Amino acid sequence: MNGRAQALVATAMLVLLGWIVLEQRSFRSFVHTELAGVRSDIGDLRERMARLEGRVDTLVEIFTEREVSR
Repeated sequence: MNGRAQALVATAMLVLLGWIVLEQRSFRSFVHTELAGVRSDIGDLRERMARLEGRVDTLVEIFTEREVSR
């Protein structure tokens, strides 16, 4: 390989490395954005489950009182 071909190969490798780094950064920012959305959804789901649990506990108490009063 002559000097010109080596320089061409080295330049191509540096360009590809730069492209890979840029894509990795872009992917990381995308993942962080999506992860924040998932965490928010999990928080909302926990709140809904807690409310549902409270409603179920209330229904159990109501039906238990009916059974005891009979």
